[in-house]
Amino acid sequence: MGNMKSKMFWLSFAGMMSYAPTAFAASKNARIGWSLAGGAVQIVLGITLAIVAITMGMNILGKVLPEVQIKDQLKAMNKSVALMAAGVIIAYTKVLSTGVSQMGEAVAFHQSWKAFAGGLVNVGVAFGVGTIAITWAFKALSKVTPEFVIADELNKDNVAIGLFLFGVLYGVSEMIASGVNGIGMPLSSAFMDLF
Repeated sequence: MGNMKSKMFWLSFAGMMSYAPTAFAASKNARIGWSLAGGAVQIVLGITLAIVAITMGMNILGKVLPEVQIKDQLKAMNKSVALMAAGVIIAYTKVLSTGVSQMGEAVAFHQSWKAFAGGLVNVGVAFGVGTIAITWAFKALSKVTPEFVIADELNKDNVAIGLFLFGVLYGVSEMIASGVNGIGMPLSSAFMDLF
């Protein structure tokens, strides 16, 4: 009886393998198409979001720290402001790039337009959460460090404060990017199920 099961297994396996090359070729071409399309969208979206990250980062700095004239301070070679501005831009790009990356992974896994839509929603979530997190980081720092006023220290070119802010912003971006990374595939899967 055991020998019969073994023969049936190998016959079934041989039958599947005779079908597999055709099925694999079709699915391979589809995967290549989706991968190329996903890659093209990621490049365009990445370039666009890099510009958005720089613009939004500078706008948020202007709103959160209106006492610091960011562009004037950068022209004056204020290193602390440069470090802080770099931290904000890196924070934004880190969070947004994670959203774009998750979109690519979702499309590669699901291979559908619904996955693209879910990925775009994930990028939107990354943008919104990143904006809120960066704003809250500055507000929280003002509460945690009441012994000095951040804007005054930046205007005085206190490099230690600039480096401290850079580190805080980078740390916040890593945590937010981790959350965006974790929600990317579930969002795309939800789009697949809902629509």
